[in-house]
Amino acid sequence: MRTIAIVNQKGGCGKTTTAINLAATFARRGLRTLLVDMDPQSHCAAGLGVPEARIERGIGDVLIGNLDRPLDGSDFLWEVARNLHLAPSTVGLAALEAAAGALNGMADRDRRLGRVLHWLRPRFDLCLIDCPPTIGLLTFNALRAADEAIIPVETGYFSFRGTEKQLATIAKTIEKIGRPLPYRLLATLYDDARAVDRDVLEALRNRYADAVIPVVVGDHEVLREAASLGQAVTEYAPGSTADVEFEALADWLLAHVPIAPREEDVPRAASSSSAPVPSSPVAQGFSTRTFASFASALSAPRAPADHVPPHTAIGAGAPLATAATTAAPAPAANGSRAAELVRRVRELNAKPTREEIEMLQRPGPSPAGVRIAVPRGLAMQVGIVGDFNAWACAPLALRQDLGVFEGVLALAPGRYRYRLIVDGRETLDPVNTMRELGPDGREVSVLFVPRL
Repeated sequence: MRTIAIVNQKGGCGKTTTAINLAATFARRGLRTLLVDMDPQSHCAAGLGVPEARIERGIGDVLIGNLDRPLDGSDFLWEVARNLHLAPSTVGLAALEAAAGALNGMADRDRRLGRVLHWLRPRFDLCLIDCPPTIGLLTFNALRAADEAIIPVETGYFSFRGTEKQLATIAKTIEKIGRPLPYRLLATLYDDARAVDRDVLEALRNRYADAVIPVVVGDHEVLREAASLGQAVTEYAPGSTADVEFEALADWLLAHVPIAPREEDVPRAASSSSAPVPSSPVAQGFSTRTFASFASALSAPRAPADHVPPHTAIGAGAPLATAATTAAPAPAANGSRAAELVRRVRELNAKPTREEIEMLQRPGPSPAGVRIAVPRGLAMQVGIVGDFNAWACAPLALRQDLGVFEGVLALAPGRYRYRLIVDGRETLDPVNTMRELGPDGREVSVLFVPRL
């Protein structure tokens, strides 16, 4: 069973959308597919029409159960479509990785998912793991159980700035596992009509070369409509552009299988009566791409904008084999938008000063109201919509001296939901980690104005 973790600690990048629709695409092809939801928000269940109230046993219950005896999954797997099963999550999953949680207290706390998948391996050809938007014990379990990782990267504001830091964090997590883990970047929420999307995609390809999957997933309204009805796009809109894109992504992944098999995670008390693991029909093949050692690369001096570093496998205690790399796209001409994009992004990745950190610890109350400060990044215009302005866009002013867009909202004490509008595109506030689902089913940022 080929196991792929879909991971990114940034929310709103299309992680769950990718997991649901890619799993459904594989299943439509006749591949026995398992989707594991390791996110306590349980969006996979909602996106596939599984009523949360009917989930009696989720993946969290299985993780802390008895894994020394075979599991057939009949008591927790949902058959949501032909060849597609879901291991759903529940909100209780979040408590398991807390300091006093049941999972954290186990000796093999970082291998529990691998042990679950060991018993399910004979039943499936493919497994996709939707990871939570945090790097914690749940994500660590997913990465340890996986053969490879896909990192969705939104081709919009903040995305390229954060990609390098996200990769560094994931790389450090992989180092703790002690074995190589192949990975690829997947451009998501892409709109070719937006100049910033085109620039970010070009910069990603220049910076990371063949680490970027040559297929992109667009910002399609049909994907949101399908999710709101509890369907994958394969069922809701077969033949749509979004459906075609996921077909192309599935084609590419099936043609690029990790170069080496992973060391199996087996139960602590292995049983001789366990069924043999059959060869997967999609597990034959080779790939020329392995996980890059970004942790060391980030501490080294910056290379010129037109330089693409070699990519090597990450693995503690073992020699690193340099991976074969396809030719990178031709570097952009000096002074072009892409070259300027790379320069600005590298400046943004510099370590912030104490003053910048204090300035960005917003939103919060100020004497004149609530100050919203958004790092300029790659944006040309930033506005805000929310409960306080009837969701009509109000522009934020650019402060060139501080490198931020900012505004002050005169708000009474209370709780407010909002989103940013960056170059015509809605997004979450990256500075504010307080979020919830909004009225349209998408995440929104939330701020509280306390009584003084």
